[in-house]
Order: sequence, then C-alpha cells, then structure tokens
Amino acid sequence: MNKSVALCDFLLGSLLVSLLVSQAGCHTPADDPPSDGTAAAERPREARERLLSDMPPAGEVPESLLEEIRSDLRTRVGSDRPLIVNRAEPVVWPSGAMGCPVPGMAYTQALVPGYHVVFEVDGDRWDYRANQGGAFRLCESAGGRETPDPASP
Repeated sequence: MNKSVALCDFLLGSLLVSLLVSQAGCHTPADDPPSDGTAAAERPREARERLLSDMPPAGEVPESLLEEIRSDLRTRVGSDRPLIVNRAEPVVWPSGAMGCPVPGMAYTQALVPGYHVVFEVDGDRWDYRANQGGAFRLCESAGGRETPDPASP
C-alpha cells in the first residue's frame, strides 16, 4: 500500500473516532423516553406550554399590534365605523397557516406562537391571525366570521 493511501485511511479513521467520542457525551436525560409511562405524544403539549409561557399574560395582545390591525381594518371598512374587539388573546397555532390555510400555499409544520384577534363592525366579525413577531393577516377563508378555536391552553 502506498503512503498516501495509508495516510488517508489513518485520517479517516481518526476523524471517525473523534466524531464517535464527541457524540458520546451529547446524550442528555431529556433524550430518554418518559419513565412515568406518559406517551411521547404529550411532548407537543409541553412545547406549546413552553411557548405560551414566553408570551404576554393571557388575554393580552401587544397594543402596538392591535393598533396595526385596527388600521388595516379601518382601510377595509371605513374610518368612521366603530370597531369592537370581540377577542384578543395569545394562542399557539398548530402550524404556520395560523389556523387559516390558503389553498395552494405551503406552511411550516411547527407550533407557532401568536395572537387571535377578532373585531366586530356593524355585526360582521373580522378574524385576524398574527404570529408573535407581529406579522398578521385577515383570515379571509373564514369569510369574516370567527372560526373554531386553535389549540388553547
């Protein structure tokens, strides 16, 4: 065997051993299945609860976000009509669609912390969905009607 092939074999073997040794210390007790008999399916609930704990207290949507949504709604219905807040609360949406998928769009399949805001204007409900970063949109597939609750705490 020539020296360059032997050197390559040695380097690859050393790299493999280094990777195995470095990964051996990465195991944590959180990686183990629950020992109390709870199902692994309960872990999404734990993740949702952790996301909610980082959000404002229940029932509180940042005032700046409410103002942005009010402004958007006023451009749709006119600035002289009274806007009544029916719902304004933190939620964890089950995906990036925020409970209001648009046909043909693809969404992240991860829990998304955000807000559900519903206004009433002259008896019509306007259903807005927002993420925690403040990006929002009118849920037009709800047809201006409030839709069923997302997963809530």
